[in-house]
Amino acid sequence: MRIGTLLLLALPVVSLAELWAHRQFRQAAPTQGDWQRLEGELAAVRRPRDLVTVVPHWADPLLRQQLGDKAFPIDILARADDDSLERVVVVSFDHAHEQRFEQWKERERRTSGPFLIRALDNPHLEIPRMRLIERVAPQWLSVTEGPTGDPHVCTYTTTARATAGNLPGEPTFGPRRFACPSGEPYLVTVTTIDDEQFAPRRCIWAHPSPIGPITLKFRDVWLGEKLVGHAGLPWLLSRDGAGTPIHLAAEFEGRPIGHVVVEDTQGFTRFEWSTTAHRDQRGDLELVVSSAESRNRRFCFTLESR
Repeated sequence: MRIGTLLLLALPVVSLAELWAHRQFRQAAPTQGDWQRLEGELAAVRRPRDLVTVVPHWADPLLRQQLGDKAFPIDILARADDDSLERVVVVSFDHAHEQRFEQWKERERRTSGPFLIRALDNPHLEIPRMRLIERVAPQWLSVTEGPTGDPHVCTYTTTARATAGNLPGEPTFGPRRFACPSGEPYLVTVTTIDDEQFAPRRCIWAHPSPIGPITLKFRDVWLGEKLVGHAGLPWLLSRDGAGTPIHLAAEFEGRPIGHVVVEDTQGFTRFEWSTTAHRDQRGDLELVVSSAESRNRRFCFTLESR
């Protein structure tokens, strides 16, 4: 029998197999009704500050569409790490599994159609004493640019024009910021950047200026055992590694307590400084952000007292 005849005879078999596979895949995916019913079950489990996540992760846009923005607070969604996250609610289907929270303790479980809902507690919870990202306001922070001997004050405003650089440009800068005389992007504000996995990271923007470092002086900072920080640059704009290293140095009440160097290609990097010598003390924490060159030094960081 010729090959052409064999192919012709196989065509109906392949078509039937394709049709069967199509129907199987359609039946495996949750329907719109399944997603709608899930909302009520989640409402009975979820607390206001819980992280809600779904596996497989490709379904994340569907979950967000159904629950709305209120279920995904930006500070939770774009957190620096999971250490201070008290609980997570994991929604899964099709036997998918979330490896990140493998060691977390299950407190509640229920099903909704094809979905499994699990509420998990953090077994190694670290509650911060103070988050600097919550204190980027004039009652707690003052900002200057330039050398120590000739600083220029960066003025706080709540009425600046909000800007966004689109996909290949700067992150979004809202109207609340410390605006430095050198102009945008030389300012201090809270924004969100992309990390090396293109995940969102909420952080304090502190771009060194053409006339020198950016100095942030936080007042009445309450120290614990350590300061835990994360730092990096928007990954899409810095992943080629063409920029000079960025230095972040810290002093508490005039005494050095830490220094970290951040390279473009590190991604959003964790660092830690011991503050046991100053435990339970309150005082001024001064942070200096500098680099050999200021061009494209889109530095963003978080720092928490724990």
